[in-house]
Amino acid sequence: MNLHPVTDDLADRFLNDLVDEVRPKRVEDVVRMLMVLPEYRHAASNNNPPDVYVGDRKRRAGEIVLEMTGGTAGPKKMYEKFADAGVGTVVFMHIPEGHLEVARDQHLNVVIAGHMATDSLGINLLADRSEEKGLRITPCSGLIRAKRM
Repeated sequence: MNLHPVTDDLADRFLNDLVDEVRPKRVEDVVRMLMVLPEYRHAASNNNPPDVYVGDRKRRAGEIVLEMTGGTAGPKKMYEKFADAGVGTVVFMHIPEGHLEVARDQHLNVVIAGHMATDSLGINLLADRSEEKGLRITPCSGLIRAKRM
């Protein structure tokens, strides 16, 4: 049984809801929003914080799109589509090096949240629900366990 896409979707929904609640104004506010979560704080303490890869922390965030699902990076043409749709900032778990210049050319801000922290967030959301049903969770293999119950 593969639950990875499910946990990516849980993290994506959770973070989209957080953006709707917090409504970050600047790119630095997007990073701060992520740093409130224990998974990202833990990753930051291990030299893997959420960070701005394209753009500037002081720039206006504008419309924010989170892409935490899908398994791989999308096509490079998506950056043009994001810009055409009025998106100002995209947040990913990770990004291929070749996509950074394309995003820069489209004047998009790119925040990389971090792969392990985002995977851990999604797994934790599922783990919390599973514990409620009596399942015992044993964190391993890099899982940053943080409970929200």
